[in-house]
Amino acid sequence: RPRTPVVALTAHVIGTAADAWREADMDGILHKPFTLAKLAQCIEAHALRVAASALTAGPVSPAAAEPEAALIDGAVLDELRSMGSDAVVARIVGLYRSQSLEQVRELVEASRARNVEALGRAAHALKSMSFNVGAAGVAAKAAEFERSARMDGRAASMEAIEAMTVELAAVHQELARRVA
Repeated sequence: RPRTPVVALTAHVIGTAADAWREADMDGILHKPFTLAKLAQCIEAHALRVAASALTAGPVSPAAAEPEAALIDGAVLDELRSMGSDAVVARIVGLYRSQSLEQVRELVEASRARNVEALGRAAHALKSMSFNVGAAGVAAKAAEFERSARMDGRAASMEAIEAMTVELAAVHQELARRVA
């Protein structure tokens, strides 16, 4: 029989754990958080080209035409809507709005205490949950806080956290507008 492709799914994007899949002789890797489109690309690249093309076929959503600097990637919200009811999407967004504020509180506390381990954990959680609702800008800032804490041992500045918090407030408003 032909060899079955093996693809790792991991939250590790930096450090030695991020490259362990190569050492294990796997064929590829998919990093969390991931979108359905990324999952389909991974499946298509490694195993089921025909099935994956059926997953991604169809009309292009209006969200795909949004400017790159948009607060929310509408395609991610469309994916959430395709997986559940409007009530489910509203619950996910509601949880994001409350949990993201909790992670910011933890970022502030960790930064003030210069606790890079706690800062890295809070930044990682905020990054993941932000990607899951399409808030790529907030996710990118949180990823930088995480990288800085875990790789460089540096705590994010209060100014950087405050700037991200301003963007997060705008994201919350945009999510409230888009998800009733």
